[in-house]
Amino acid sequence: MWRRLNELGLSVAYLTHARFKKCIRRFLSMGYLPVAVVRQNFQQFCASRERQRLIRRYPELRDFILYLQRNYFDGNFPPLMWNVYNRDSETRTNNFVEAFHSGWNLTVGVRHPSLWTFLRHQKDSQAKLELQADAADRGDPCPPRKRKWRQLESRIRLLKEQYEEGNRTLTEYWKAVAHCTTHFE
Repeated sequence: MWRRLNELGLSVAYLTHARFKKCIRRFLSMGYLPVAVVRQNFQQFCASRERQRLIRRYPELRDFILYLQRNYFDGNFPPLMWNVYNRDSETRTNNFVEAFHSGWNLTVGVRHPSLWTFLRHQKDSQAKLELQADAADRGDPCPPRKRKWRQLESRIRLLKEQYEEGNRTLTEYWKAVAHCTTHFE
């Protein structure tokens, strides 16, 4: 989504205009809403007066909203695919291929490695995977996650509990999730 914002020339608005940033953060945090209400909340959020004011100020925002509609609601990526509301908190992403590529890119460190660099990192990756598989077979605990991600997960879990217990409305929950994920960019 960030790439699309850049393509539409909206990254400066995101960095400089607080209301615009809040709006985008709400779009980005839709995955934390219950699947059954994602589409309805997306439509209501887009139709709100504040969003319409932002669209008048930043006409490209309409294109971004249409992009989200086409790709993440009506297209190849329906909400069931990207929603993380009911995920296991130990799962760090809902896309394991993305997680692998992220780790691979961090390990290799270059965009187009030479054949020998590729093979060396492939062997290292295979050895690491075998060690992890052996540890899992023995029942060893998973390595601890970074503190900031544990804190974020804890905050989101607390917000979810408050919502499910009726102590927060859906809108309050959604705003709070968007706010707390802003600090973990």
